[in-house]
Amino acid sequence: MVLEPEDKEDKLYDTTTANGIARFSVNTVASSQSLTFKVKTNDAKLDSDKQATASMQAYPYRSSNNQYIYM
Repeated sequence: MVLEPEDKEDKLYDTTTANGIARFSVNTVASSQSLTFKVKTNDAKLDSDKQATASMQAYPYRSSNNQYIYM
C-alpha cells in the first residue's frame, strides 16, 4: 500500500497483513483542521492504472474536558 497525505511530500509504504490491514503513522501539526489521505495498492503485477485507490479525510478529536481518546 502507498499512503499519500495531502500536505506531505513523502509517500509512506507498508505491506498489508494477512487480514488486509496496513498501518500508517502520520505526524500532524496541532493546528490541523483536517487531513486528506489517498491510498493506493502497489501490486507489481498490475499496471499503475489498474491499482485500487481510495481517499479518506481525517479530523482531529476534540474533547470538551481536555481528555485523550482511548481506543
